[in-house]
This record gives sequence, structure tokens and C-alpha cells, in this order.
Amino acid sequence: MFQLRKFPGPVDRLIELARGSHKGVARAAMNALSHFSDPAVRELALETAQKREWRRVALEMLIRNREPDDYRLLERLLEEQLDPDDYHDLGIGMRHFVTAHRSEDALRSLLLLYENEPCSLCRHGAVEELIAINRLPQWALEECRYDAYSETRKLATAASWIR
Repeated sequence: MFQLRKFPGPVDRLIELARGSHKGVARAAMNALSHFSDPAVRELALETAQKREWRRVALEMLIRNREPDDYRLLERLLEEQLDPDDYHDLGIGMRHFVTAHRSEDALRSLLLLYENEPCSLCRHGAVEELIAINRLPQWALEECRYDAYSETRKLATAASWIR
């Protein structure tokens, strides 16, 4: 219920539910917490990011609780050996984070996502963000011209005019 709008109460009860043993309730509580900027939410997000199944929602909670070194955390997570589904889930959360906090600091995270993400749509999103921060490498631009996803090929064509 509170995934799309802010929970009207304090974060304490949501944090308690997020740390509970019922996975569905915990995920719903973390989704609700993603609307809060609060040190306790950041602490929970960092704790939760250590567990593969919760990384996407952990990154969603970090969006409103960002600190300057968070891109290093993203890089560490993206460098881990993950199965394609876990990587994809992490990639979605990472793309949301990057879109909310565009910065040249995102370069390495975006390149890791571009090079390792099995999903064409997510790779496309990484290319969009690399273009948005004006850091799409020439080698990636060349690769994108032959990408399996037609929208990524279109981006490469448009970006080549900019260069």
C-alpha cells in the first residue's frame, strides 16, 4: 500500500517489520521505507544490501539517504559473481539510484552494469545514463551500434552525431 506514497507514521515500526522473519511483510516495509530520508533507514539499507535477495530494495532505500561514497558500494556489489537473476535485480535498483543521483561518479557502476547485465533493457538504461553524464566510451558506442536491442542501436546512432 505504501510503495507509491509515503507512510504517514514514524519509521520505527516499519524498521521493526523490515527486520522481521516474514519476507513479504519485510519487503513491503522496506518499500515503504524507501520514501523516508532518515539515518535509521540508511543503516537498514546498508545492512540489507549485504543479502543478495534484498539488494534491489536496499538500493531503493538509499536513494533518499545517499552519501557521497555510495557509488563505491554499488561498484563492490556489481563486481561480485552473481547469477543472472540476482544481477538483473541489482541492476534495476542501481539504475533507479543512478537516475536519481546522476553524477560522473556513476561511470564505473554503469560500465559494470553495461558489461555484465544479461537484460537488453537494463543495458539500454546503462547506455542512456552514460550518455546523460557524457561518459559513453567510444568502444561502447561502437558495440551499441550492433546491440540486440533496437532501441540501444538507435541511441548509438543518435550519440554518434553528438560526438
